[in-house]
Amino acid sequence: MKAVSLALLLAASVTYAAQSQMGPEQVLAKVHEINASEIRLGEMARSKGQSDQVKEFGEMLVEEHRKAEEKVMEFARQNSLAVGQASPDPKQKQTFDRLKGLRGRQFDSEFVRVMHEEHMKAIQMLRDAQGNPENERITGLIADILPALEKHHERAMEIQQALRR
Repeated sequence: MKAVSLALLLAASVTYAAQSQMGPEQVLAKVHEINASEIRLGEMARSKGQSDQVKEFGEMLVEEHRKAEEKVMEFARQNSLAVGQASPDPKQKQTFDRLKGLRGRQFDSEFVRVMHEEHMKAIQMLRDAQGNPENERITGLIADILPALEKHHERAMEIQQALRR
């Protein structure tokens, strides 16, 4: 499991390497996009999840990503930063469509796998953004958002373990 997590983290680092140089507006736009996607996927888990754990996790994602989105939008408004329209990229759309076609235990397993992977990528992206001096004015917002993403990542791993039993 640790080897798989390390491999996924490495892949996420490579995927987001170019994003480590994102400026504040780009970081906010990406977090805006992530929140929209996680809310949509959380709503799907609430309705399609077979296990109570997945349904509850879906509810957590919806509630906490909505709160994060409120923080992002308020920060953007207060700092006159544009975040743009949150629309799914082709990979997000493909993931959503794939999950939409699954049922029962297959849905639950794939959903938590996707949540594990996507939260790991988001965490790495925000940590990279914190290291960019250009993002100094948003480091407080990032520090405010990261704990929830880390909690979601941990919860996804816990549910993955439980579903394997």
